[in-house]
Amino acid sequence: MRKKNKRKLQLTSESILGVGDSHRHRGGKEIHGCHGSGDRHLSIERAKKASKSGCITDPWGSNRRRTLVVAMVHLFLFVGKGERVDYGRQELVIEALESIRRACLSSRLQQDETIFQGLLAVMPALLRSNGDSVLVRSISLVEDIVLDSYQFLMNLIRETSVLHKLLVHLGSADEDIQKQVCHLISTIASCVHGKEILCRLGATQKLMYLLFMVTEPIMDSINGKDVLRLSSNLLSNGQKFLCSSVLCSLSKLTLNNVSECLGTVWQGCQVSALKPLQNVWTFFRNTSLYPVDDDEIRAVAKMIVSLTMELESLDDEFNDSHMKIIDDLFGKEGEFTHFWDEHWEQYPSLISEGVLGGELRLDLFKSWQIDGDPFFLRKLLTRSTTCPPFSCDKVETSHIFKEIEEDIGRPIIFGQDIRLVKSVCSAGCSQLCSIHSVHEEDYHKVIRAENMNNAEKVMYADVETCVHAYEMGYTIALRGLEFRCPHVAAIAEALAICFGQATVGANLYMTPSNAQGFKPHHDDHCVLVWQIKGSKVWKLWTPKVPLPRLYSQHSGIERGCTDEEDFCKVSLKEGNILYIPRGFPHAASTQTRSQTPHVCSEQIKSTQRFTNCSRGSESCMISRGYTDKIHDSTPTFHSDSRCVNMPNFFQQVLEDNIGQSLHITFGVEVEPPFEWEGLIHMALQCWAAEDKDIVLGRKVLKAEGCETSGTKSKYLYLGLLHVAVRQCGDDCSTFRKACLIAAKPPFGFYGINEFGSTFMALIDNVANKASFRKALNIVLTAIDTPDSNSLDWMHWMHNISGAQDSTIWSDPVTFFHSTLMDDEIRYKRLEDMEIEFSQMKDSFILCANYAQASDVFISLLQKYRSVRQKYMKGMLYLHN
Repeated sequence: MRKKNKRKLQLTSESILGVGDSHRHRGGKEIHGCHGSGDRHLSIERAKKASKSGCITDPWGSNRRRTLVVAMVHLFLFVGKGERVDYGRQELVIEALESIRRACLSSRLQQDETIFQGLLAVMPALLRSNGDSVLVRSISLVEDIVLDSYQFLMNLIRETSVLHKLLVHLGSADEDIQKQVCHLISTIASCVHGKEILCRLGATQKLMYLLFMVTEPIMDSINGKDVLRLSSNLLSNGQKFLCSSVLCSLSKLTLNNVSECLGTVWQGCQVSALKPLQNVWTFFRNTSLYPVDDDEIRAVAKMIVSLTMELESLDDEFNDSHMKIIDDLFGKEGEFTHFWDEHWEQYPSLISEGVLGGELRLDLFKSWQIDGDPFFLRKLLTRSTTCPPFSCDKVETSHIFKEIEEDIGRPIIFGQDIRLVKSVCSAGCSQLCSIHSVHEEDYHKVIRAENMNNAEKVMYADVETCVHAYEMGYTIALRGLEFRCPHVAAIAEALAICFGQATVGANLYMTPSNAQGFKPHHDDHCVLVWQIKGSKVWKLWTPKVPLPRLYSQHSGIERGCTDEEDFCKVSLKEGNILYIPRGFPHAASTQTRSQTPHVCSEQIKSTQRFTNCSRGSESCMISRGYTDKIHDSTPTFHSDSRCVNMPNFFQQVLEDNIGQSLHITFGVEVEPPFEWEGLIHMALQCWAAEDKDIVLGRKVLKAEGCETSGTKSKYLYLGLLHVAVRQCGDDCSTFRKACLIAAKPPFGFYGINEFGSTFMALIDNVANKASFRKALNIVLTAIDTPDSNSLDWMHWMHNISGAQDSTIWSDPVTFFHSTLMDDEIRYKRLEDMEIEFSQMKDSFILCANYAQASDVFISLLQKYRSVRQKYMKGMLYLHN
């Protein structure tokens, strides 16, 4: 009985095809088939004719599902049991595939697991076919069904053996097959799970290799040549389309997934892939020979940055190259020592012509091709992309990359990367007036007004717009020069190591003749102004607020300063360097000496109010023999190792024709963790982590265990003590000075032990000045102020604290609010809370450990510096 049923089943499947000793039953009638050796050939001929007529179908043509089943059975028959499709059946297989494709797309069938599994079962054999046409049609069919059926896509993703065989064909010699595989990869990568499987199977590495192979003619031609002069015939039409397909696949595969994709690439391949990726990016970014979608080429940029940021390359030792840079900038040991002791964070200083040596500037001239190019910046801007900012307190590479990923590879952005600005008279005069009647005019606002309906034009800065603005008298200010030029990056790195800071930024300013870019202002970082070409007149005023913190906002800094008194004027020539400490108001222009100062009626009305400029003094506690340097004297400038008072400073004759100017500013940014105040915060955290049992009143607060009210009290007072330390820093500028314990000057005359007395003096300041009521008032004000960011400065401390108290730093306002609302705390008398706060403060003062805090300081600085260096090198790879 079993044998009979098995034979009947075989006959039924054969009857569908009409072959062998079959009987086909239609409507109850018996139809006899043909017999003999020609039966199989005849059925194949019938299938062939049916395929040409449109699709293989039953006589009525109404049952589309049965039509699809018939075509699938034909496909199984033609493929056979072998691993490959032989040459004799390739045409029939192609016709069956086309029939299946037409049936699927025209019928919009319900998702059928049987059909899907059948097609996937035969795919390995199809993908092993000897015929290129079969491969192309098979892959195309799968892509069409995937686009039409999410269920089939999920089934395909589970069949890793099919995907593996599919990826093998990226190495095919046939461009059509490679393109079809790329298209299918792009489709599968639209699913998150599909991306993960493809990456795990090595799709990223195979696509990168294919990209390098297809662009090999470009790579051979790009070496030693200007990419703008390359021929458009380097690639054939087929190579152009294949290149676009590969880039599209990489774009879809790496979308919001770059780090994960590249993590599956062999590490040795990651390093070797950087240069080819850079060449591909450089070529397609800077030429219009081959049209490529922006998102596709930006995928290459993201891979470059991601790969570069994963490389371990931190070098914070002061080596010979750094020594040479500092020597060129500051001169010999005696001159640098004088600058360090007498001017750093105290008074402006001028380093004269000749000290620089000229080699650094010559390197810049060569790299930028300044000589012979009336507007070299055109080339620099053409090859520039945006350098996205990221959160300053992030120390994890992956977190930073996620933050900047969306903008990597985009054009330079107005306001973020570049500004076009000029100072004009508020009264509409043709000449500049004093600072009281001058305002800044931003060309971006002009563009925005003229292109309200063109968002891309408003956001991105094109080269011709910048050139036009420059010709109209606007200064071009380009941010992040250390990310775009390796020579500038080397100088910035040397300065950061020398001054013991995490980073030094570099901006480029190009000002036309007879113009002023920015109105008088102050910076929140120390600036080294390096005059590269031309010359520029600078005016400096005494500061009202000494040593402002980074990212701080002080309004009215320039008030009290007039053009008529209490300022100094100097003309910077090529090679000169002017050091301006943070907080000193300044302005620069290319105005000629022959111009007569112009006074507006508005200025005359307000001049009387500002005849005496404030010196900006402050009160700072003096203890243990420590004397804080107070900014209450007229600034002194340094020139040729000689100091002179500000009113008589550089009585030099300015050139009659200043002309155009090009200068670079190096900003030494003292970030909150690396001020002296930051070191005190670190000492406080070290003490809190070590002192497990803190006695407050009659209670012993445990630092470990469940979060009881006692534990909350401990963290409340700890947070308030940090706020009180911040308040001490507001009142005393020494807290805001750069902590130099990690500085590595070229002559090695500083060390950690040199600063112990400074640390203890600041601890004494906290002991005497830290106020519970002031700290509590600051916290309550932050809680009562909607969208307050007055406690955001605490965020960086999550990098030095444990997971248990991380809530304080991630959202301090919410922490303080919830803790103060705790039942046991909210009903406490204010006097009792103040006593407990004082007990905690006294315990910290007695146990503050300078050596321990210094270790934390240096460790955190290395983390900051490491991630900044990785970001910088990633951006440099995009620009060079």
